[in-house]
Amino acid sequence: MTARLLDRRVICLAMAAALFLSLLPLLTIARYNNLAIDDYNFGQFTAPVYRETGSAVETVKAAFHTVKFFFKAWQGTFTAVFIMSLHPAVFNESLYGLTTFLLLGSFIACMLYFLKVLLIGRFGADRIQYGVVSIVILTLCIHFLPSPVEAFYWWNGGMFYTGYYALALLLLALLLKPPKERPKAAVIVGGAGLVCLSFLIGGGNFVTTLLIIIASATLAGFRLVQDRKNPRWVIPAVCLIAACAALYIATLSPGAAYRQSLYTENMGAVQAVLESFRYAFLFMGRHLITNVPVLAGLAVLVPILYRIASGSQLPFRYPGIVTAFLFGVYASTFTPTLYAMGSFPYPRIHNVSFYSLLLFVLVSVLYWCGWLARKKETLAHPFTPIITGVLALLFIASSLAVAVTEKHRISGVSALRSLAGGQAKAYHQEAVNRRAVLLDQTASDVVIPRFTVKPPLLFMGHLGADEEQIGAAKFYGKNSIRLEP
Repeated sequence: MTARLLDRRVICLAMAAALFLSLLPLLTIARYNNLAIDDYNFGQFTAPVYRETGSAVETVKAAFHTVKFFFKAWQGTFTAVFIMSLHPAVFNESLYGLTTFLLLGSFIACMLYFLKVLLIGRFGADRIQYGVVSIVILTLCIHFLPSPVEAFYWWNGGMFYTGYYALALLLLALLLKPPKERPKAAVIVGGAGLVCLSFLIGGGNFVTTLLIIIASATLAGFRLVQDRKNPRWVIPAVCLIAACAALYIATLSPGAAYRQSLYTENMGAVQAVLESFRYAFLFMGRHLITNVPVLAGLAVLVPILYRIASGSQLPFRYPGIVTAFLFGVYASTFTPTLYAMGSFPYPRIHNVSFYSLLLFVLVSVLYWCGWLARKKETLAHPFTPIITGVLALLFIASSLAVAVTEKHRISGVSALRSLAGGQAKAYHQEAVNRRAVLLDQTASDVVIPRFTVKPPLLFMGHLGADEEQIGAAKFYGKNSIRLEP
């Protein structure tokens, strides 16, 4: 038993080391990152103030002004606008590389904590099982997501969606955390913190807000039905109210109304919900069923999930109903965008759906394994180490095949190629040259060159749209900025 435990620990540590090494190119290339597109728009008030005053207090005041401006003119997601107006380049453009460390770091930390509460706290997994499952899920989330550049290398889009999704995972983990005996004051303070976090998330993107509304409503309802005398339902219920209140404020803003008026092909609520299920199936087909590395990676977890479920004390009743509900939660990530726009165009939102798809499959498979283990006691451990090894080899082989045939499909491989080929450094130098023109105090109307090097993890655009040029002009204190033909 001791030798077997040692083997499991060695495998887990080896997997953790492999994941850590795979992150190094992603972090290294971040030093060549530069702000882009809406980073200028949302920093148009804060950046000039900080350059002129060097005062953090005045810059925060400018951030509140930014919230007020966009609330009236473009969008009502007030907490997100505040955060987006304080991106690292506001204080120093050379600090923009911190974007990746902040976004990737927060996502990893919150996902690890969520999976710890879920697997260890709720399903009774041991630490090694938790470690292996977490490493695989993080590997798939980081290296195989639809758009890594819009998740971890662009403050505006990455913080708005991946960053807020990380906060949602944190909130859900804290709500799911098994209760402990604590002083009443600590319970009140902790509950207040959760309510504030719910309000913060509710003031962000509508996709993540809908997720926490569904989760908190379900949790409050389940606990209320389970034991009405136990007040544990109160905190998720108040979190639900806080999230709905923030969403109400955001959706009723003049800016949201104006922006919505620009989309003429939006759907009605019922149609958007129904279409969400169709989009969810199509998305699953593209990013899971026909995506061999992702499918193989999840398949590697099945034997481990079976062992977790076999040792769990949960009854695992009604797996069909649970799976249908979880699929509905995953499908809800498509609903707000379909309702507002009638389409699902933005890769940064695709990332949120991808994270949710992986978690839907993970929990559903775990639940079905538990149901099967209860029904078929003779199949307590039907998966041999050989089966797990074959699945792991399939994942490795398919990943290598993708790395060779699709050069930038895997995030870590894309970073390595851009670093080794010099594209990342060349792109950064072009950005530095453009910045010198933009920071020239003697010129009020400037023309900047187009990028000729476009590493996939860093390049977001040339700054070609009119609204981008207007925002950039205010960001740098210019009368106008134009792009070379």
